[in-house]
Amino acid sequence: MDYKRVLRLHFVNHLSGREIAESCGDCSKTTVNEFLKRFRENPELSYPLPADVTNEYIESILYKKPGVSADQLLYRDFNKEAVYKALARKGETLKHLWQKYNAIGVVDGKKPMSYRQYCRRYSEWADSKQLTFHIQRYPGVNLELDYAGKQLYLHNRRNPDETTKVTIFIAALTYSDYFYAEGMTECDIRNWIRVNNNALAYFGGVTPTITPDNCKVAVARNKDWISPVLNKDFQAWAEHNNTVSRLHVVHLSSARDNQLFKPYQNGSKTPENQGFPGFSYTHRV
Repeated sequence: MDYKRVLRLHFVNHLSGREIAESCGDCSKTTVNEFLKRFRENPELSYPLPADVTNEYIESILYKKPGVSADQLLYRDFNKEAVYKALARKGETLKHLWQKYNAIGVVDGKKPMSYRQYCRRYSEWADSKQLTFHIQRYPGVNLELDYAGKQLYLHNRRNPDETTKVTIFIAALTYSDYFYAEGMTECDIRNWIRVNNNALAYFGGVTPTITPDNCKVAVARNKDWISPVLNKDFQAWAEHNNTVSRLHVVHLSSARDNQLFKPYQNGSKTPENQGFPGFSYTHRV
């Protein structure tokens, strides 16, 4: 929790504990109110704070146990290593593991943390251990969608100064790396759905899951990679194709995921110079 921000919102903006919790997004109303109570009762601290006071200093003053954060005093911890091992099981997800953890409820006066806090705590633990994770792939199960990073250009032979940018859309089957690529001169939602339809027609079917990367045309809002909000038209398209129940967004961060798209994003390959059979330009004149 950002203690200095909480204090500013309370003393300067005169927000309530509930409003501060909603504004910060990573703490509950109870956590905020408990912190403000400790701050008001502590003789060593007052607002406005001196310029050199840090969040770490505030925490060390208000929460007496050395090395224990405010979250650890209020919220029940969980076994990160057990979560890591459980995620290796087919079909297991972090959301499902949190639901099981949350269902236990309050233990020894400590509440279960929110899904956002749970994910953040697990992510910090995984980063500290420098862990890698093997994602099991299955044939015909998932289709990943993305734009190649490098754009191409169409040149008008009659007017050499006239060029048209072409963005490369790529749809890749994650098990086989078999993919479809298409050039787009317009990247709005209507054309995004059109090229996705072309990809499905090329593959001859629909996979149970369809995973877009964080492109703006497909994802309306994604603040933390935990609860992304899809474009409503793309969501309706997925629903029409019976994939909506399992449609999700992931960050292509692993080497295995990145290898599907990186050759095109860094310019070392382009669909037309590799002679890929699924590549076509769609340029309106």
